[in-house]
Amino acid sequence: MLCAVCCVCRTNNKPQFFRSSLLPLLCNSLLSLSFHLVTVKEIHTANISIANMSGRGYYNNNMGATPQQNTRPENAEAQARELLSISQPKEALELLTNVLGNRRHKTWSQLHENLMKLHLDICVDLRLSRELKDGLHQYRNLCQQQAPNSLEAVIMHLLDLVEKLPCDASTDPNAYTKSDSYDHPALRLTQTLVPPTDELAKNIRFVSEAHRSILDILKSHSKLSHVYHNTADLALSFLAENGRHSDVKRLCEYLRSHLINVQRYGAKAAGSNDSKSMRNWDGWTNESLGAAVQTKLTVLKLCQKLKIPSEIYRTLEDIHSLRKLGHKLQLTTLASGSKFVKEYHFILASVCLVNKDYFIVGLLLAKLLDAELAESDAQRNHEYISQLANTLTLCTICSPLKPTSRQIKLIHLIHDLVKLDLVDEISQKYIQYCEDGVRELYNVVYSNGGNGFLQSDFSSLLKNIESTNVMDFKHAEQPNFQTQLKVTLATKHMKILSKFYSVVKISSLFSKFGGDISPENLERIMIEVGRVDWRNDSLRFAPPSNKNWIVDLAKSLSKVQLESKPNLKTSFFDEIKASLVDENKAAVSRKNIIEREKEESERKQMEEAMEEAAKKEAEDAKRKEEEKRRLAIEEKKRELVSVGFDYIASIICI
Repeated sequence: MLCAVCCVCRTNNKPQFFRSSLLPLLCNSLLSLSFHLVTVKEIHTANISIANMSGRGYYNNNMGATPQQNTRPENAEAQARELLSISQPKEALELLTNVLGNRRHKTWSQLHENLMKLHLDICVDLRLSRELKDGLHQYRNLCQQQAPNSLEAVIMHLLDLVEKLPCDASTDPNAYTKSDSYDHPALRLTQTLVPPTDELAKNIRFVSEAHRSILDILKSHSKLSHVYHNTADLALSFLAENGRHSDVKRLCEYLRSHLINVQRYGAKAAGSNDSKSMRNWDGWTNESLGAAVQTKLTVLKLCQKLKIPSEIYRTLEDIHSLRKLGHKLQLTTLASGSKFVKEYHFILASVCLVNKDYFIVGLLLAKLLDAELAESDAQRNHEYISQLANTLTLCTICSPLKPTSRQIKLIHLIHDLVKLDLVDEISQKYIQYCEDGVRELYNVVYSNGGNGFLQSDFSSLLKNIESTNVMDFKHAEQPNFQTQLKVTLATKHMKILSKFYSVVKISSLFSKFGGDISPENLERIMIEVGRVDWRNDSLRFAPPSNKNWIVDLAKSLSKVQLESKPNLKTSFFDEIKASLVDENKAAVSRKNIIEREKEESERKQMEEAMEEAAKKEAEDAKRKEEEKRRLAIEEKKRELVSVGFDYIASIICI
């Protein structure tokens, strides 16, 4: 072609035009054409080699389809492993993804499970969380109706893989070792500020994302609910072991959103298959509800161990909603006396103990003690029963006699705790299991009508219970009853004093309680009980309020009416009648005197007003007269001045 163009140009005698413009353009066209020919030949050769590898014939009409789309499941595993053998994991992952997502192969087979496991192996090796999540969703859509057990096997395989990843800082040679020594604060600051290595952080993030992906695909799958809850437990324990408190809070919120969705749409989805997201949900059963409650209990224990109070209260609300649902559906999972109920009440008692709600703690411990006493003698733990009884009795002494409205509404315990007065219950059932010091204190406080309480020595009573064996609340604040008992005993002592005395010396109260209670607390107690008078060194108790005064008045009037009337002397009434006239005259005379005095005072006031007005008029007249004289003098002065000027002008004119 180049020779032909040269001949044409030479015949036309235009060699300069050929060299300047046409030759460069023609060379570029020929080079691009040769490049395209070589590229097409290479692509053709590559397609033929891949088609031969897959065992299929290659035809020219398949040039638009990629080899991965035409790969069958029975050949995909061998091709993927060949690609892995030549260090091409991303191409192998793409091949497996296309095969699993191909619509031509909608029927599940054991080959798909093997392909999915290989897919997970590659994703875990490359730390590809997004591709792992997409692959799980594809496989869930493929086998959730035909083979849910296969999905469980794949998930367990994934959990085994991520469990083997190095996520512990102690196994990382580049990580800083923790030291408990405070001799070198700069070293501890460096250990705190320096983050873990990139590989360790990448592994932790990948494992947590893998757990979230599993929870996401199983959140509404009834047949695999046990796998969901096991994964939730693994994820929570994994994050707690690695010190990811913020991630624990996010995961708890993530699990709570799943529970809310199931509670909101679960009943509707169980009756009809309209909701695609809930089509695998078969409704609440004993197993599913028990697993959900057990997971929430695990969350509660973990948050209590990590000291996350906000999540503790939210989890308590979730457990309460699940318990209401169980009672509504009449499920036997949450029956009274079960292991879950015992653990739940124990944790709830520790939470209420932090808030100093001793009344609620006593009610919860009473339920635990009832459950322990319901067992046979051979299965009873007598030491544990003694601890429960001691703690229950001390909490009852520390709490007020009647619960407040806040305590009754606290954590919605009204439906569960019916016994609101534990004094009689302790006297009848629980006091026999208490130690001697606790029993003596209880008898002094609630016996003998208060006389023994006033005469008792509080210091010795409190000293006797210092070594009392009480409950050990794990991962929570341990009960310290000494301070609260001192305040409670002082308050009760003053209330009993108010029944017998109206005024008490403050110095006597300080001498009795000054060594045990701080002055600030003692003053606060006195202000609550009565009126404090520091000047006279006295505490005045308010009289008891009688709300039924109308009833008492009616009763007293009825007694007066029934009593016999005494004989009255007529002379007494005659004397009164005789003195009426004199009393009337005296009253009239006093009235006349008062009227005269009023008239005299009014007259004097009028005269004074008239004198003031006359003085004011005279002063006004005098001021006007002076003003007139001044104006006349000013006028004369002006006239004299004008006459003088005229005289001077006339002289000048002459």
